[in-house]
Amino acid sequence: MGRLKILHILMYFDEAHVLAEVPSRLAKASSASATVPTSMDAMETDPTSTGANQNNASEPSSPPKHKTALDILVSALDDCRDLGLFTLFMSTQSSLEHLAPAAIHARSARYSALPPSMHAPITETPFDCFGSKRLVPSKLHCRDVCETPFMACFGRPMWRSLMMPYSDWVLDKFSIDRPDPPSITDSQVLRCGRLSLDVLELARRKLLCNDNMRMPMDSHTVAAQTAVLDVRIMLSFEPSREAARRHEEQLVASHMRIAYSVPKDRIYLRSGYSSEPILAEAAARQLHEWRRQCLGLGPSATGINVVDRLRDTTDIGPAVQILRKSLDHDLISRGDVGEIVGRLLLLLARDSATCATSSDSDDPHFSNPVPVTTLLVQLLSEAFAKDVLTSKPDNLPANDPRGDLTFAEAFKDAVVNFTHFAKWADDSALSQDTALGCFIRSMAVICRNNAATVDIFIPVLMNKDAALDASVMSGIMVQFKLRAHSGTTAAYAIDATKVGLFKQTPDDDETQRHPYITLIMELGVTSEPPLLASIPVKPESKESIAVNKKLGEKTPVSNAGAPLQDTPSKVVLIPPAPRRRRGSAYPRYSIYVYGCSPTVYRVISQNERGVYKHILGSGKLLAEHPRQDPTSLRLVRMLKPFFAIGHTSWHWLCHTRLNTDSPDESDDEGGVVVSIGGEDGPDDDDDDGDVFMD
Repeated sequence: MGRLKILHILMYFDEAHVLAEVPSRLAKASSASATVPTSMDAMETDPTSTGANQNNASEPSSPPKHKTALDILVSALDDCRDLGLFTLFMSTQSSLEHLAPAAIHARSARYSALPPSMHAPITETPFDCFGSKRLVPSKLHCRDVCETPFMACFGRPMWRSLMMPYSDWVLDKFSIDRPDPPSITDSQVLRCGRLSLDVLELARRKLLCNDNMRMPMDSHTVAAQTAVLDVRIMLSFEPSREAARRHEEQLVASHMRIAYSVPKDRIYLRSGYSSEPILAEAAARQLHEWRRQCLGLGPSATGINVVDRLRDTTDIGPAVQILRKSLDHDLISRGDVGEIVGRLLLLLARDSATCATSSDSDDPHFSNPVPVTTLLVQLLSEAFAKDVLTSKPDNLPANDPRGDLTFAEAFKDAVVNFTHFAKWADDSALSQDTALGCFIRSMAVICRNNAATVDIFIPVLMNKDAALDASVMSGIMVQFKLRAHSGTTAAYAIDATKVGLFKQTPDDDETQRHPYITLIMELGVTSEPPLLASIPVKPESKESIAVNKKLGEKTPVSNAGAPLQDTPSKVVLIPPAPRRRRGSAYPRYSIYVYGCSPTVYRVISQNERGVYKHILGSGKLLAEHPRQDPTSLRLVRMLKPFFAIGHTSWHWLCHTRLNTDSPDESDDEGGVVVSIGGEDGPDDDDDDGDVFMD
């Protein structure tokens, strides 16, 4: 292995996983022998068996490890090791224990004895094959980036090759090498349109691993359903669960998931869905088909916004069903459910906005940019959306004329373009340059793990008619929270200048600086906890003083003897506090949403309310307890796995406030807080925050 050798023969086997399959007749024999093993079976299966095992025929043993065609072939090739023969086994299957097992699982002694420098499975394959051409943003407009030949240039080379010559024409038109764009005839445009539909349908079939795209959703495998959602919102699978690892392998083998890396020990693999606009568009169209099936719409039903229509039915949307199934099958990492639900809500609003603005609502193109105002209208319930559209910046001084612009006025020409999410590995996500690149690729950003202030960044093009450039980009910065009760607006404030979103120079014209949006989604908020549970750590803070003052007042009591709790189902318009210093030069429109129910989110139907509550609660300690009735859960809590305000923790102590149980968490209506503007904006350095109490 250490010497260079001359290569004489290169041999490769495609679909090599077939060689690793045990013949059915041998598999049946193995199953039978495993059921009633004999002493001879025990000796052949395990040469190291003890005498006690050999004399006890009733003790079960492992089935015989029959050699496969691959084992025999590898054994034969081993004899040719010094003859200049190189053999390559190719497969989309990721069943490593069969195709490329770790040494400890190998059936052959020769295989087990191979040196540690042996190659692990090769996963380095081409991606984003532009050759020597580079896209020039200034040649692009937002209408260009949503064309199928353009999207086919990203991702696997297969998409571009299928769209040739049209994808090459796109590169010639928008690259630096060709100052004069190529001309295309009307007949070529027609053929390009038909080919685009064929490529998108092929992507749907490959994603489902099924040619019948109109088959009912439940008739597809769980893996196929998961793949459609995973492409768009990037699910996080639970690595510690064997079922999740098997599920990932199945997605790689049959549903277009990419294997990034296989360690040398070949015990597991790392995989995911990379940013491929074609595949994201295909997944969006498949979800749209399943939504139409939920509504029972046939081909003759036209002119219907199916995302919006689902709100008024008793059906559960397909995306929510898939997410619930993934959790019920223990596939999803329960610690990430808050962010996954947040991304799902944003994608549902984006799809609904596409249907609302599309000229063909029956067969929409989900990669078309949509207005920012429409996105927010489709995300939030009607009453709250109106409050957002009339809100004003919360960080401008009184004499700044931009402080009078409402949200609708500031973003009247702005559009967003995202069909999927992509993970970021460094701190470069929050910038106008990144916003430009992501807008071109139709993706939003999942900020790196442990990012301090922003979880999701959605690029915004401020002028839909302008040529693409970093100078016309802004963004929506989203933060997800999964807490039992809401935090303060000051504590969650995001400042674009501090995160480096805009390129600020001394000679900038302040009146030309772009506005931006911050969206805080408090998904876990239900009813307010008892006041004693709300006391912050800093006793000298304004919030602590206010809570302690209220604790000294007489608390109203219900007939049952428990303190009355007010529902958080309301909209609070917060007038800005007096300013003590000049604020940011970039107008900030802040939206603070708490709760996860139809009251605040337009994309959640009444029948989905309980499903979302189940999903968001799945990360809790007792979420997987087999008996979820109140009595059983109360008895488990009395075992003291944790302490909290309430009878189950403090029943042994005669203390009224410690024994005040929290209200029923079924009250999860939620609310929205926006700024109504005013003479001055709030002070961003005021870490104490404001107190919102009834």
